Amino acid sequence: MIINEFVAANGNGLTDKDGDTSDWIELLNTTSRAVNLSGWCLTDDPRQPRRWCFPELSLPAQGYLVVFASGKRRPEADLRELHTSFKLKSTADYLALVRPRGSVATEFSYPDQKQDVAFGYDSTGASGFLEKPTPGAPNSALAAGK
Repeated sequence: MIINEFVAANGNGLTDKDGDTSDWIELLNTTSRAVNLSGWCLTDDPRQPRRWCFPELSLPAQGYLVVFASGKRRPEADLRELHTSFKLKSTADYLALVRPRGSVATEFSYPDQKQDVAFGYDSTGASGFLEKPTPGAPNSALAAGK
């Protein structure tokens, strides 16, 4: 399970059900089995590893899940669209996916972000700015010169 890509300066891209262009984080289940996300957490602060935790939800093998980093308060039972309790910063910052027992599964200490540009992993496992955002789908290649 990894953070596969994220957009921390979403101006004209993916919209949530309110029509807002909230920032977003995409998870990828890299395993060959479904993973129960209960107890997994996202954070933008290494001192608060359990900043926002997932409700009881299963992510299929090789499946993607987009979570909006909007700061909106949504009922935990509303699994149609997940929203973290925090927003991402477009300036250099930290983002991590934390396992139920507290170890970090994926973390980024990311540089200043560009509007509508995704940051994440390419097919070789290298990280950086991507050619284009691909929420819910395999990532594009790393952008040249970014």
